[in-house]
Amino acid sequence: MKKYLIALIIFILLLSSILVYKNNGLNFMLAALDPTFKILDYRDTTPPAVSEIKINYNNCAVTAILTATVTDSQTGVFLVTAKIGDKPPLTMNDEKIFPDEIAGDHIYSVSVPKSDYLSGSSISIYAIDKALPGNSQTYPASITFTPPDCGAPFVKDVNFNFNCATSVLTVSATITDDSGVGLATVVIEDASNNIKGTAIMNRQGNTSAYTTTINVWNYPQ
Repeated sequence: MKKYLIALIIFILLLSSILVYKNNGLNFMLAALDPTFKILDYRDTTPPAVSEIKINYNNCAVTAILTATVTDSQTGVFLVTAKIGDKPPLTMNDEKIFPDEIAGDHIYSVSVPKSDYLSGSSISIYAIDKALPGNSQTYPASITFTPPDCGAPFVKDVNFNFNCATSVLTVSATITDDSGVGLATVVIEDASNNIKGTAIMNRQGNTSAYTTTINVWNYPQ
């Protein structure tokens, strides 16, 4: 009798360690040694939806904080990643998996280095459900980074060239602007603050340095 009782206890323990769940003709075997797997995940047939994205810049646009709102209709485990242009995907919140998310809205964020968004690349946000491999909702990739211009350009390498034949003084300078994209106006003034020459340069992309030459004034006057 004692032998049969021991055998029954062993059978019960083995039965409790393995569970077979049948749903829609599919069998899922859950080992008790894998606590991250839950049958509840496989009842989640709707992928999480990405509905909103925001970009905030800090430290004068040295980094961009990318946030996204992800809505899940059911409890599940999912991964949220951001794809910026042709860069490798960034995992939101610097985690691989967000465990046991409850139904509702969740906000995720990631810090994006300046080197990753300088080209003005578009953004895609993916919310991938662990229970639905390969199935995800993607935020439209039409949003681009527009970092603010936080610093003023500065002048260096000023050169003067006087043409004796024409009595024309030419001034050249290198204008450096590391922080933004747009228009730069260079103004040359005399000692009395009278404007003697101007040049407007349209900076395409994130040019760090460029040179302009201005025929300033006939000398002497």
